[in-house]
Amino acid sequence: MNRIQQLAVLAALVIAVPAAALNIHGVPPFTQLEGFPAPADNAFGVTVDALKDGRFIAYDGDSILVQAQRGSDNFEPIASGYPGDPGFISISPNGRMALLGAGFMGEVWVLDLHEPVDAGAPIAVLSGNFSAAWLTDERVVINRATQPDPTEFLFEAELGILDLGADPITYDIVVQPAGGASSDIVVGPFGKRLYTTDGLTGDTRVFKVQDLFAAWEEGVALEWEDGELLGTYNTGGPFGVTPDGRRLLIGGADPSEFLGSILVVDTLTGNVVDEFNPSGDPGAFSSGAVTRITGRILVVSTAFPGPEVTAYESVRGYGASTLPLIWNLLFLQIIAAIQAHLANLFAIFQ
Repeated sequence: MNRIQQLAVLAALVIAVPAAALNIHGVPPFTQLEGFPAPADNAFGVTVDALKDGRFIAYDGDSILVQAQRGSDNFEPIASGYPGDPGFISISPNGRMALLGAGFMGEVWVLDLHEPVDAGAPIAVLSGNFSAAWLTDERVVINRATQPDPTEFLFEAELGILDLGADPITYDIVVQPAGGASSDIVVGPFGKRLYTTDGLTGDTRVFKVQDLFAAWEEGVALEWEDGELLGTYNTGGPFGVTPDGRRLLIGGADPSEFLGSILVVDTLTGNVVDEFNPSGDPGAFSSGAVTRITGRILVVSTAFPGPEVTAYESVRGYGASTLPLIWNLLFLQIIAAIQAHLANLFAIFQ
């Protein structure tokens, strides 16, 4: 093998090795979780989030249930007595606390996952709470549906910061109510950007977390239009970001044809790069969660009447390393060695 051939082979390896170490080949296949919990009595769905160890956690409108192990369809209850629509379950950055929102009923609870208790007392009542995303281990953004006129069935969406570190706990609006509807919200993996959607139009905007904190500290709320428009997508809003921060997962339905799916959006360009629907039902409303540690996706599809809830977990990660840490380190060493050898070979031809 001459030196030109060596260069070609090594250049190919430099490209191939990272591709082998990372899942960069699109949306993975899904398997249905037959044992996923059904909604509790009088509830309208099941909300989920990801734990720090790569498992998922669910809130069915009464009980909180934790996946027995990664990929398992067995969810084991750890607490109950939290009645709600439900609105959301959101895990704190340190992985210890779960924030629960009852939805239109209004109650908000904090559940210590190390010492869970049944029927805990609510820490706040925020009617119409829809979704939540932690900014720090004490401060959470709530996406809330407000009703300007109690005599009319019309709502607006606002963003507010719930300060769990204050005594008493406070809630302050940081993005003024807009004439749309609430949606899911998510903070990027580096904690710098918050994504949310107008649940009527599908317009998805990006707010800098530092701007939200500034609005909160100064007591002057931002306008909806102050967020950067990423694009117009499904109305359910973003429920997850891949661990590399490059792909945003947006559920719900198309705002014009009302067909349900999950869109994969490039966070840099705003382009839709993929679309999928594990349930195969275009009438189902899908949301879910993404694990930061493995990049696996849990999709929860809700169909009415019923509601009928089905859940699907991806068989591997998306946008994240899917190999053990020791192998990732080994790959990095191999890449470094190849790059050094390439540099030597190129030096010969100079």
